Amino acid sequence: MTEDLRVELAPVSEMAASLRAAVQHEVGGALLRGLDVEGYGGYEQLELTTARMKLAYYILCSMIGQVDGGARGRLFDVKDSGKSTDCDNVLFSVSNTESGWHTDGTSRNRVYDVVALMCIVPAASGGLLRLSNGCNAFETLKQRIPKFLLYELLRPIPRDVMENGNGKGHTDLLTTMVRSPELLRLRARMNGIRVLFFL
Repeated sequence: MTEDLRVELAPVSEMAASLRAAVQHEVGGALLRGLDVEGYGGYEQLELTTARMKLAYYILCSMIGQVDGGARGRLFDVKDSGKSTDCDNVLFSVSNTESGWHTDGTSRNRVYDVVALMCIVPAASGGLLRLSNGCNAFETLKQRIPKFLLYELLRPIPRDVMENGNGKGHTDLLTTMVRSPELLRLRARMNGIRVLFFL
């Protein structure tokens, strides 16, 4: 990185450090608002604007921490692709299906410290984000539910298995084979993860 670029990005680096501190050591989340869409090209040039905003977003995220390029790539577009979540291996994030409470990610092998989202074109409705504190929820559950239910929350619960890639359904013969109902049941069991656990 050239010295000029380092100086130019210094304010971004400082903001990234404060975001990282807020997420890891303070409130556990951060919300940035007021990104100047017109400064990136405006909605009239949406494709160019999107590319520029995604680059800026990636730079900021890489200053907060290491960006994982694994399962779905470094940046993954959450937008309707016309696919139905009634089909196998289709993520709700590539459909117009409303999602309920969920954790991001469907693999026990990928657990992230930080998850980030950027909205380029706001929806006409919806898009509410609710965060919860797992420690507070667990303490409340310990006081309110029978012990046998608490035990169930401490056991691994089978989870759906989504294949790496775009999450838009089957793409090849191998994916079709490993998603046979019998094999998928076994894989979902192996992909089980506990909702709550003690350290």
